[in-house]
Amino acid sequence: MYQRDLIEDLGYSNKTIIEHLKALVDLGILGAYGENRVFWEGGLA
Repeated sequence: MYQRDLIEDLGYSNKTIIEHLKALVDLGILGAYGENRVFWEGGLA
């Protein structure tokens, strides 16, 4: 699934989704590595 598909399906702006992902990383629910990759703590999302 591509980012644009998620945005269309969820009805949120790209900025909103990015901010929510950052919050999940800060809470330790998601992990981040590299520059643009986010993964669930159990593996790649």
